[in-house]
Amino acid sequence: MSTTINAGKYGYIIGTVDSTWTTARTSGANAHNQPTTNAYPTQVRRSSGRGGTDYWIRRFFASFDVSAYASHTITNLTFNFRSDDSGNTNIDGIVVKSTAQGNADTDLSASDFWTDVDMSTAYSSDFSWPDLDANVSATLNASAISQFSNSYLRICVVQYENDYGNSPPGADQNSYAFMNWDTGNSGYVPYIEFDSAAPGYGNKVIGVTSASIGEVIDVASGNIGEVIGV
Repeated sequence: MSTTINAGKYGYIIGTVDSTWTTARTSGANAHNQPTTNAYPTQVRRSSGRGGTDYWIRRFFASFDVSAYASHTITNLTFNFRSDDSGNTNIDGIVVKSTAQGNADTDLSASDFWTDVDMSTAYSSDFSWPDLDANVSATLNASAISQFSNSYLRICVVQYENDYGNSPPGADQNSYAFMNWDTGNSGYVPYIEFDSAAPGYGNKVIGVTSASIGEVIDVASGNIGEVIGV
């Protein structure tokens, strides 16, 4: 049976509007924590006018307390959220490593925008983020699963083509997608879902493999270290 864990903290950071791509990509302006309606938390925008060309980026963050599963074997890990049809088009997103939000108990600040994002550690492949009212699921990889042993999984979702790829748009664009965080509805708080197996006695008992053993004399296999001293 799968397990779901809601984000302990989640939100997005709006970057500084700047005429230089590198500055726009590395400078946060303001953070929005635990929103309860809908907004576009991931964006890459280029806008040109009489004053020149400006860039604008947004990134989404979430953190999860997985300490209860730190010693478990984790499989089939996904990140899940509710999209919204208020965007302008479908975009591709990608989940990368974050070190923000403490132990899933700390609000975002503008300084987390770049210093707490590790673009070199992808936690997913690029995924389609539709301009629809829909449930979106991104499969997370072994790098994300490895964070369970640290008791906390922290993620950042960024626009794939330009932000993750560090490739400034060659023409004006506004690439963004919406999330809906209507906390009055089930599934609208971002969450992770996974299967887990607790550690336990790993050998055969009277010829029965450990995978087939649930209990030995009413003791769950996850709580067994030895059988008759072995």
